[in-house]
Amino acid sequence: MKDIGFHKRNETGLTNAYKANNKIYIKGDTMFLAGTSNLQDVWDDLKIPFGLTRFSRRYQDADNLLEKNPQVQNIVGHSLSGSVSLELQKRHKNQKIRCYYLWRSCCSDGRSKIQTLQKIRCFTKWS
Repeated sequence: MKDIGFHKRNETGLTNAYKANNKIYIKGDTMFLAGTSNLQDVWDDLKIPFGLTRFSRRYQDADNLLEKNPQVQNIVGHSLSGSVSLELQKRHKNQKIRCYYLWRSCCSDGRSKIQTLQKIRCFTKWS
């Protein structure tokens, strides 16, 4: 992807994830995971406080794609997928994965933009 800046790159990737049927988009070494966008996701949101994120549909879909795409080293998650990205990192200790959790805010003029709520750089231990 052309070097267009951290926030713009993530905004573009998340936009593509929201357009995808499974709400996941992979570009190079980065996986983008869309946030809550349907009733299944609302149900899956309820699993997060109980530590059951790995049983969500988004997690299962992303986990399958991560197995097939070992080049992925960055996961950008929005909303529900912020929890999904951290769970993926925790369960894929053999990969060095950086997670970025992003949220949308509405500007005073009504435009939506991606802002970094939390930039988490966690490197798993090599086995």
